[in-house]
Amino acid sequence: MGQFMNPVLLISALCSLVYTATVSSGGFPGRWAIKALSVAVLALLVRRNPRLVAGLLFGAVGDALLEASPALFTSGLIAFLCGHIAYIAAFWKAGVRRTPWAVIAAIAIFALAFTAWLWPALGPLRIPVAVYVAALSTMAASSFRTGAFATAGALLFLASDSMLAADRFITTLPAAGYAIWLTYYAAQLLIAGQFSFLGGTNARRA
Repeated sequence: MGQFMNPVLLISALCSLVYTATVSSGGFPGRWAIKALSVAVLALLVRRNPRLVAGLLFGAVGDALLEASPALFTSGLIAFLCGHIAYIAAFWKAGVRRTPWAVIAAIAIFALAFTAWLWPALGPLRIPVAVYVAALSTMAASSFRTGAFATAGALLFLASDSMLAADRFITTLPAAGYAIWLTYYAAQLLIAGQFSFLGGTNARRA
């Protein structure tokens, strides 16, 4: 139980709670910093793993950009893309098993179908979004090489970004702000946890 009293986890959870509590109110000046800090501090849990540190910090930068202004969507997308590339490298380094072909096929089919669904509404963002979906899907598939917590986190990441894209480009989803944030935060927490307080020896050696 003591591991869950880790100061890093407490700071991260507190920042996440503050952000969650203000999702429906429109927020306050500087909320972007609270959102980014909730993920950025998790890098301290995996500080000996530069790939995971990069993944978390790029995610925090993406959070800050998306929260700061809708006009920074493409910049945020690039930051998250870099984060996924870092996670892919970490998962391959830590991998102790192969991703089943059935999993690869299922994720690929989902990625292609989801991109096709979004395509007419994407306009000039078609290529950037297609590249991003490819990286996100590769990250999710690569997570199966590690442990159950990282895999669950990667799949939650996939779900969160899918909801974000559907809400932004296709239709307004009910309680989207809460659903997108909570699945995303849980994703980052589980990935960091796999390689620190939740994972075994093999998972931590990435």
